[in-house]
Amino acid sequence: SASSMAKVKRVYTLADAVGRLENYDEMARRGPRGMGIEPFYRDFKDRVRLTLAKGQRKGDLYLYADDATTAKNWVRAIKMSQYFENAGDREAISIVVRRLVGSARNKGWGALLAYANEIKETQRLVH
Repeated sequence: SASSMAKVKRVYTLADAVGRLENYDEMARRGPRGMGIEPFYRDFKDRVRLTLAKGQRKGDLYLYADDATTAKNWVRAIKMSQYFENAGDREAISIVVRRLVGSARNKGWGALLAYANEIKETQRLVH
C-alpha cells in the first residue's frame, strides 16, 4: 500500500546520468579487480550502476534488480530519460508505450483464443 512505502529523501536528475548493467557472475569471472568498489548484496545477481552528474552526489548509486530483464529495462529507461526534457514529451511517450503494450496484449490474447479454438475443433473432430 502507499502508506507502507518509504518517503522520498532525495530526487536526482537523470539528464546527465549514466546507467551501466552489472552482473555478479560476469564480474566475478574477471577476478577481484572486476568486482568493482561496491560488493553485491547477497541474493542479487543483477544491478545497475548509476553515475550521476557532477555535484549531485559523490559516488555511484546501485539499483538492485530481481532479474536481468528488469535491470536492462532500468538502463534503457535511464538512457531514454535523457531525450525528454519537458513534461509534455514524457506524457507523449507514456501514451505511446501504453498503446503499444495494449496492442501487444490484444495480439497475445487473440493468438491464445485462436489456438484454444483450434484445439477445441480438433477434439470435436477426433471424437
